[in-house]
Amino acid sequence: MDDRLDAALSVYKQVFDEFYAWEQDDTRTYIQYLIADAQSDDGEQWGDDFFKADDHLSSMMVEDDDDDDHSFLIRSFDLDGSIRDHYKIPCVEIQVRIPLEFQHPLKYEMCTPDSRNGQSTSFDSDEVLCFIPYADDEAFPLEEFLNPENLKPFRNFAWQTEDFKDPDVDVIELEVARRLHYGDLRLSLSTIDTLGILHSKVGAPGSSGLLWEAAQRDILFWPGSALTDLPTLSLGRLSDKDNIHHDISLSNSRFCSHINCLVMNCRVHSYTVPPREVPKPSLTKAGFKLKDGEPCGELCFRSFDETQDGVMEGVHWDDPDDVEFLESVLKIDADMSPCALAVICRKPCLEVFIYRTRMFPDERILKEQIIEEKRRHGPLLFVDDGNAGNFTPLPPCSHNGPCDQTSECQCHLKSHHCQRNCRCSLKCPRRRKGCKCSHELVMDHCLTADCPCIEAGRECDPELCIKCDARGAKHRNKCQNMRIQRNQNQNIKIQPTKPAKYGLGAFATRELRAWTYIGEYVGEIRNLGSEESSHRSNILNKYTGLNYNFELNSSLTLDASRRGNETRYLNHSDKPNCDVLVKNVNDEHRILIFTCENVDKGEELFLDYGPRYWQQYGNNPSSPEDPGEEDRHDGEVEEIPGEDDLEYI
Repeated sequence: MDDRLDAALSVYKQVFDEFYAWEQDDTRTYIQYLIADAQSDDGEQWGDDFFKADDHLSSMMVEDDDDDDHSFLIRSFDLDGSIRDHYKIPCVEIQVRIPLEFQHPLKYEMCTPDSRNGQSTSFDSDEVLCFIPYADDEAFPLEEFLNPENLKPFRNFAWQTEDFKDPDVDVIELEVARRLHYGDLRLSLSTIDTLGILHSKVGAPGSSGLLWEAAQRDILFWPGSALTDLPTLSLGRLSDKDNIHHDISLSNSRFCSHINCLVMNCRVHSYTVPPREVPKPSLTKAGFKLKDGEPCGELCFRSFDETQDGVMEGVHWDDPDDVEFLESVLKIDADMSPCALAVICRKPCLEVFIYRTRMFPDERILKEQIIEEKRRHGPLLFVDDGNAGNFTPLPPCSHNGPCDQTSECQCHLKSHHCQRNCRCSLKCPRRRKGCKCSHELVMDHCLTADCPCIEAGRECDPELCIKCDARGAKHRNKCQNMRIQRNQNQNIKIQPTKPAKYGLGAFATRELRAWTYIGEYVGEIRNLGSEESSHRSNILNKYTGLNYNFELNSSLTLDASRRGNETRYLNHSDKPNCDVLVKNVNDEHRILIFTCENVDKGEELFLDYGPRYWQQYGNNPSSPEDPGEEDRHDGEVEEIPGEDDLEYI
């Protein structure tokens, strides 16, 4: 083992040296391309007349070395680099009349448009700095930001952590694995992994390992692989068999398990997705026969009597991959109908039924059911203590056993309802029940109705609130307690305000009645619990003169400075025509903005930022003593009406 390790390390060092020796020469070559040769487009060297000024410029050129702010200097050079002559050309002054509305613009910064809140990637970590803000601006108080007084400094930068992956390392280690596998040592991929010299396992199957990572992007080309005649490692080395259970488990691990998210690599909810458990079969042969349904065809399992001699023993599949594929499908749903399995596996229904029976004999199913019944500690208990007003989405529960007092169920421990994506049974009594309001009640009194969803500050759940037709499948007039989920925003126009020194504002594009939903205030979800993060955020706000923090509660805020939508441009007024409300949307709190009075077309939309905001960020511009442009902050909100009255149901 030591001999192979030493030899493998020697190969690693050789590839390492070859790569960085090539990289230096290759970089020099690209730099040389940036140097302009003294040649024309047709390859001929420039002549003596090349640097001569045109006739129409000659009259404007004056030989004068005196400093003049209204002219610029032109110099011409000989081929040896010596100065031939120089001229000064006077600048032409152009007067442009700037419209009044653009004469006093406020400072605005780039904002990535977004329709959903997302976790902050800026400065929430007290130890790791993602990037240096305003690094090219000498006026920015960088020293105070990096190491504020009485606060601990950043430990390192994000690109200095162990999680940062150097793409050059993947290229080097891919070549090392190729030479170890096909070279003189002839090491297997699993043996290479046991040596522990590579950062990633080259032989790992599926979505992990060096080969998989290399196939997810374009690898940097370098002639290292051309230095030998060895074959090339590729994804062809990995198993190409269909394994539907592995594929679904892989997708499940990458998709957020929160009901509001149907995206990969979600950055809104920070909890990890628990691995999917393989379900246990519960239906015997007789159980399938007793289920309602019509035969799917002539070879349907319902049309045969499996007790007849030779029926169960006479089926045999020659290809073992067919059996493995059926096993992978049954790991997703062990009680799937044989008729459906026949379509997926492309086999006769009766044959699929027979093979499923061989994999899960009736004796084994009945025995496991008895063991499971003995394992349970009494009946299910449901203790509804209400919700603690937690605004942070809780992860779905995943555990063995029911969600009762004896389990380690986080939903039970937090006095929280089980979500639809929890791993407990669909019949779990902790699961939230939808409202039972009639459709007419919700439509006629959608904001004041005696509806448990509306009373608790929730939007209706399209899967649970069936009677009010939250899905809108039965009625033309859909349930109105679904504004955020249906994205029923109003179009608003962003344009300069009058007077112009107030910057940009949001204006109605049509007449709006009172209690009309304008849109959702979105931004980066930042944690206010850290004193370091809050202090650094205040440094940025003070430096830019802009602040888009919208406090969600005492621990979380939404910052729309780097990502948000048009609602961040609503300005402040002591007499606002809009208000805000926090809604619980499928166990996630989100902020609605709606009109609180009738608004005319073209009228500007205003919010009341609240006294706490002006105490912290400056004077109120609506007060008699207007502080002027430098104290104006657009689109910033702090207080949320009705926040303390929110509760879950």
